[in-house]
Amino acid sequence: MRNLLALAKSAIDHKFNEKLTRHQLEVRQLKKFRKLVAFVNERSPFYARIIEKNQIDIESCTPQDFPKITKTDLIKNFDDIITDPRVTQKEILAFLSSSKNPGDLFKDRFYVVHTSGSSGEIGYFVYAQHEWFKGLSNLLRFQPSNLKKRIAFIGPTGGHYTGVSIAISSQTLFSKRLLDSRVFDVSDSLQAIIDQLNQLQPHILITYPSILRLLAEQTRSGNLRIKPKLIKTSGEALLPGDRAFIEHTFQSPLVNIYISSENLIMGSGHPQQEGLLLFEDDLMFELEDDHVCVTNLYNYTMPLIRYTVADKLVPEPLTKQPYPYRTIKEVLGRSEQDLRLAARDGEDVISHHILTEFFVQNLERFQIKKTSNSSFIFRMQASPHLDNLQKKKLFKDIQYELNQILNKKLMANVQFSIEEVDSFSVNEKSGKFQLVVV
Repeated sequence: MRNLLALAKSAIDHKFNEKLTRHQLEVRQLKKFRKLVAFVNERSPFYARIIEKNQIDIESCTPQDFPKITKTDLIKNFDDIITDPRVTQKEILAFLSSSKNPGDLFKDRFYVVHTSGSSGEIGYFVYAQHEWFKGLSNLLRFQPSNLKKRIAFIGPTGGHYTGVSIAISSQTLFSKRLLDSRVFDVSDSLQAIIDQLNQLQPHILITYPSILRLLAEQTRSGNLRIKPKLIKTSGEALLPGDRAFIEHTFQSPLVNIYISSENLIMGSGHPQQEGLLLFEDDLMFELEDDHVCVTNLYNYTMPLIRYTVADKLVPEPLTKQPYPYRTIKEVLGRSEQDLRLAARDGEDVISHHILTEFFVQNLERFQIKKTSNSSFIFRMQASPHLDNLQKKKLFKDIQYELNQILNKKLMANVQFSIEEVDSFSVNEKSGKFQLVVV
């Protein structure tokens, strides 16, 4: 009941904020921010040190008074950033290693999600239950009230991944009479996914743009036969050509949603407006040339002030803006390379989203190097200070998880090796890290 109340309270708050001026919204943001700072000064040794060192005035501070932090900073200082003594890095890692059910809660109290994102560096993020549903409340925005209720989500499902955790928690919050939400594993063969979708006949289809493109191609060939009323997508760049192809194929509007493991629902497209609205009720954004800093105003368990991610958000100049929120151009971040490999029945794709959610305890960072249509190298860096026995177990665990992925994809023929490396390949032109190298 408390979770449903948190969701409803946030939805009401959003309606109120939508009628504010930009200045009024920013005043509310600063009030929430200073309340958060007062809290972390008492509960987080990491932030208390920053406040003392920089002589930050809690009553008049802004996010710019704090240094930027990265995923590396977060993992390195995890126990000092966390404000709840029931949550420790050691126990979180043990939980993620032992629990593969995204419906499981850490100590029956906390949602935990993990990702390697597009950096290959594994991170994990913690929310109290009421904070989780506050972050999810933005999903209710711009949702047609008369839309029917069979929902299909396609993504990685065998672990604490953000997308499936959102889908499963929505399932548990609402009665099936109100919402029949099903999850389909993107690790399954493409034909298996198509067969399940044909059986369900979803009203709403949710998955990544690259998967939507594949499904649209299968629809045009007559293999997939569904007629969704609404399509939602997130997790990678949505290119204009793909949008047109998908919408024309399904004869259905496509809404792009901006989601991250660190801050959950951060923005969304609007049916009557170009670009994406940033949901700034409980998030403060600083848009830089090649990255964005986000300050989360609702997660008190794992506070993130000026957390830096590599997304490039480009403001969308609009003459008429019915809301106080900023609008950005729709293409977000980078499009990663999928891993196309020979399968038992021809060729199939291991979506890079399967790889960005890959988790093995004591694996710090990794990269896939494709060497042929039926082989690849898994290049990795382990947690420091592992002894030989622990490192041997790590290699064995990685091998097991990769074999699980290949077997589900009917790619048992594919060969791979595991290599420990000191550094990773980058794109020669951009100089940026690539998760999959071909």
